[in-house]
Amino acid sequence: MEKTNTLPLEVGYQLVSEKGTERKTYHIEKMLGRGGFGITYLATAEEFVGNIPQTTRYTIKEFCTANVCLRQEDGSITVPDHEREEFESDKADFLREAKRLYEMHQEGIVPVNEVFEANGTAYYVMQYLGEMSLVKYVKENGGSLDEEEAKRIAIAVSNALDYIHKQKVTHLDVKPENIMMLKRRDGSTTPVLIDFGLACHYKKNGSSTSKHSATGITEGYSPLEQYAGIEKFSPEADIYALGATLYFMLTGKAPLKAADMTAQYLFKTLPDGLSDGTVEVLRKSMEKMAERRIKSIAEFQKIITQCDDVIEGGQVTVKRKVSNKQTKTSGNYMKYGMIGLAVVIVVLLIILLTQNGGDKNPPAKEPVTVDSITSTTSATDEGGNQQTSPVQADKNDTPQQTETSQQANQPQKNPETQTSAPITDQGSSQPASSSEEKNYLDLGYAVWRGPVKNGTPNGDGIMKFKSSHRIDSRDPAGNVAEAGDYIDGTYVNGHLDQGTWHKSSGGSEYLLIGQ
Repeated sequence: MEKTNTLPLEVGYQLVSEKGTERKTYHIEKMLGRGGFGITYLATAEEFVGNIPQTTRYTIKEFCTANVCLRQEDGSITVPDHEREEFESDKADFLREAKRLYEMHQEGIVPVNEVFEANGTAYYVMQYLGEMSLVKYVKENGGSLDEEEAKRIAIAVSNALDYIHKQKVTHLDVKPENIMMLKRRDGSTTPVLIDFGLACHYKKNGSSTSKHSATGITEGYSPLEQYAGIEKFSPEADIYALGATLYFMLTGKAPLKAADMTAQYLFKTLPDGLSDGTVEVLRKSMEKMAERRIKSIAEFQKIITQCDDVIEGGQVTVKRKVSNKQTKTSGNYMKYGMIGLAVVIVVLLIILLTQNGGDKNPPAKEPVTVDSITSTTSATDEGGNQQTSPVQADKNDTPQQTETSQQANQPQKNPETQTSAPITDQGSSQPASSSEEKNYLDLGYAVWRGPVKNGTPNGDGIMKFKSSHRIDSRDPAGNVAEAGDYIDGTYVNGHLDQGTWHKSSGGSEYLLIGQ
């Protein structure tokens, strides 16, 4: 038998729900959309508040397997005999998930009003949320959203996912088309997750309570493992889709399908200026392999809200704070101010020392030795700034160097670079001589040991990475270093000019980026 597309219910059709003596009539206004297992409609129903009639709008979803169900003139549907068994099994899954959704009461999840059977199939009635999907919302707001707005929406959706995951339910179809932007009376908008057609409920042992495994996919939003079918409770599948949805909001474009998505492509296509938390949550939520991906919504929220967001009452909300850039700038001003003050003090001490040295009858007082001014030890404070403190020489050993000075003049050895001291994960190294002293800069994702100009790496040195991060925003290849990798090269105004990329996994690669 040749399969035919199922026609939707006609506009004006009266769909009747009967429960015992209760009877309610819904008037079909139009079709809103259709998928592999159902058709959604805008419908209205007349209800009374006291003795005053009110017309209320609803969204109704009808279970109707595409290319299998046939619409009859009276609105009922039939299926071929050889498809009947599978149809009834799928309908039972539809009813089971609809009733479970009916029991959910959480902001951010579409409320279900009733579930019933009619016309040889099943229906459930939901709140009508309007027709502003996240896709349309992004398009009408310039084609992409700023970071703060995108994070606000992602966090709200994550709260909804956290709620269903705690009930051992996965949505398995999170995407911009399935997120409606509900407009509230105060003019604000809030995202609401819809379309639980692929949602699965799982037992305590992690196995699905329904017959089918989740094999429905949407390229760009479904993780790699979903193409083969998901049979175990897998919150990380929804987390992948949530990360992909965040990527769409920030770029205005759907990500590549999971098999083709790479960290290099991700970093290359993201807009400039994103916070570390946002970039990190995108990278970790869109890991190709499920075992390397973020495992829970709590972890997702912790990463995306690091530094500039807060969690209140169990719900994550975004609050505007001073940007990292502003904070770093203020820190740099303070650092440079302290350096300038130290220089002034040293100059004054040298002048005083010179004047005393030229006086044939200097006043009797404790002599100031050269070593007490020029011999210093280096330390790094909690903020990663280089601090210096005087090392007082022994009065009886003035001609000799202090132990610290002797150590500082020892040649540094590094079998990998043969030019610089090795950098530990904390960015510490043996002090260089005072004439060749290197500066230290903690960038968060990496530590830099080398000259610093205007708060950025500038000159020859070593950049060691503490977490996965794009090597340089100007790198046309979009190379991404992993934790433990380091670059031995030359930086100009914070950008890599050329150098050797030493990989923690083994091997090295010469990079020539230039300005």
